[in-house]
Amino acid sequence: MRVEKPYHQALKAFSELNQLSYKGPITDEFLTPLWIVSEEVFFKNASSKKAKKQQHILIELSQNINQHSINKQGEIDIEFNEKKQATICCFNKISNDQIVELKHHLQELSQASQIGLTKLYIKGLSKKMTKKTAGLGLIQVFKYAEKIQYDFIEKNGQYFYLLKAIL
Repeated sequence: MRVEKPYHQALKAFSELNQLSYKGPITDEFLTPLWIVSEEVFFKNASSKKAKKQQHILIELSQNINQHSINKQGEIDIEFNEKKQATICCFNKISNDQIVELKHHLQELSQASQIGLTKLYIKGLSKKMTKKTAGLGLIQVFKYAEKIQYDFIEKNGQYFYLLKAIL
């Protein structure tokens, strides 16, 4: 007997309706099926070049939740507008000590031009050699997205991070 995982229904709806709303564990077990289904949905709704960018952004944002969220818990929402433009939104709980560095990094990225983002990426490659993460994925998200919105929310002493990419 096959056991349904909590995310199976969300992925089935995403495949059929081109819309995903999932809240729960963002584990390795969830990510692989998410990426497989999303690739099909993105290529069905966009040009090959745009679909690849959408897929890349989803992979980066979902990996951020998997690697940096407290307890690997988060929320992923994806929807398409009438122009077939995708909105990918990720929301997760982070520790207080992550906020200052992450805010600074996001502000730097949001103010950078495409050339500036490329320079930051090259600079980040050398940083990656000395620390676990250099924020290269976020740089790519900023390069590919047409619009980025982010926010930090404090609720009852817990901190949440929201990033929304539109492309």
